[in-house]
Amino acid sequence: MIRKTLASFVCMAIAVPSIALADTQKPISVFVDGQQLAFEVAPIIQDGTTLVPIRAVFEKLGLKVTWDSNTNTITGIKDGLNIQMKIGDTNAVLNGKATTLEVPPNIIDGNTLVPLRFVGEASGNEIAWDGDLRKVSITSKKQVPQGELYAQGAKYVGDIVNGKANGKGIFTTNGTKYEGEFKDNFPDGTGVYTFSDGGKYEGELKHGNFYGKGTLTLKDGSKYVGMFKDGKRNGEGKLYDPSGRFTATGMFKDDVLVSQSTAEESSTSTSTGADAVLASIQAKFSSITLGSKTLHFTYQMPQIALPQNGEMRIMATISNDDYLDFLEVLLNNKSDLQNGLQSLVNELNEVTKKNGVNSYFLDAFYQKRYSFYPTSYKPTEISINSDGTVTVTHSIFTIFKGQLNLK
Repeated sequence: MIRKTLASFVCMAIAVPSIALADTQKPISVFVDGQQLAFEVAPIIQDGTTLVPIRAVFEKLGLKVTWDSNTNTITGIKDGLNIQMKIGDTNAVLNGKATTLEVPPNIIDGNTLVPLRFVGEASGNEIAWDGDLRKVSITSKKQVPQGELYAQGAKYVGDIVNGKANGKGIFTTNGTKYEGEFKDNFPDGTGVYTFSDGGKYEGELKHGNFYGKGTLTLKDGSKYVGMFKDGKRNGEGKLYDPSGRFTATGMFKDDVLVSQSTAEESSTSTSTGADAVLASIQAKFSSITLGSKTLHFTYQMPQIALPQNGEMRIMATISNDDYLDFLEVLLNNKSDLQNGLQSLVNELNEVTKKNGVNSYFLDAFYQKRYSFYPTSYKPTEISINSDGTVTVTHSIFTIFKGQLNLK
């Protein structure tokens, strides 16, 4: 049985590599499915983003354009798609969801120019940049038929090309499940195996075997994080015990550890210090007041990234209810946000030094589960769950070696 699906699309500005001065004299050309667009004014590159006159590209992509002079809002509409952008504003709305542009739309010499990649990918197309030719190619995505395949008690549900599992899908057999990429009926690319005994593999695969970087978790909770080849541990890897504590690193050949170095002593002492760091910031910064807004965070150390050689990683999750308040403060009172988060930076600098943690990396993010594919996030921020829902993990700021970086 074959079922058609809508092509997924993601919004982002077109990133153009830096080019030599001599090349900048050549005009930028834009092609849609091989046909060059004609513009009244030439496209430009601003801060690494290609901006094009709005009407020609919107109409070529099948979007009806409207303009609200009172709010300086541009709206593009077609079946299943609604794009809204404001002149001079990096905040945009895609199908009712807020998103952020790399560069805002502008009016130049009386012409309205908009970021091309955002518009192109939001309308379900693929974008490619040729720096030598200064050429942007927009190509319509082909819909991949989906269906189901059965063989000897096994079941596959997902993309099917030429009668085989090709693309993304889910394979189940005898209590084992694989979700990820396929090529000619074999798991190939990246994906997640969940085994019937409770074990798990997450990483790269080739022709059905673990191949490349991956994490293998055994049923007792112990882990191997490292390189694989032909379904076995081959290359450099790290071992963790069931509690998540780092135990050793070394070189593996066909599942055998052939050379080893341990870090139990430094890991144990540093882990104790890291626990103290985590307890301190959780006690003092579970809520952060920024002007009239109070944001709530929870902090944890990921098990596969416990302190090693005096280094520490921390994950900070903002509550879903507070994410919009964070965005509001970021847009309207950025200095309040920086000052409030600087207190967290200062505390981290002090408490890590006090507890013997040489360096740290804190990643703060917003996480939410959706019943549909959200188009306003990057593919790397999206993971598909076994029940068909989608989880978005969106980084909002990081702190590394005392430096705050707002996303």
